[in-house]
Amino acid sequence: MAIALAKTDLRPLWWMLLLSLLPVVGSTLLYFNWQPQRPAAVGQLLAQPLPVAQQQGWPQGRWVLLSLGGGCDAACRQRQFSMQQIRTAQGEAAERVQLLRQPNRAGLREDGFYLVDPLRNLVLFYPDGTPPTAVIREIGKVLKTNNGLG
Repeated sequence: MAIALAKTDLRPLWWMLLLSLLPVVGSTLLYFNWQPQRPAAVGQLLAQPLPVAQQQGWPQGRWVLLSLGGGCDAACRQRQFSMQQIRTAQGEAAERVQLLRQPNRAGLREDGFYLVDPLRNLVLFYPDGTPPTAVIREIGKVLKTNNGLG
């Protein structure tokens, strides 16, 4: 007794196979052939210890926006205003950030300001003229990412 197999149309099966493989093939092609644009960092990454921070009177366990220099000219006053606005724009995290101005004893650049972490390391340098909205966003991300610090 032989069972007769009916000749069936296999096209729907091939279409299902093709549709299930399409996402895998497409994602593999995108992975190897397309590189997304990475957002450029606004500040210059430093990641080095700050010897001046070892002095007496340095804020303990807080993030610091540090401006260096002797006298305060118009550019310095604008920098101080921008730093205050950046600090205020951090919202609830603003209490974790302190503003500080000191004379330049470490030989660092004076044409901008630095972000110093609670472990007393220079983290980022922002030159004068950097768009404040980009700095606010970047510092906000740094504070959020390092929520356990400061």
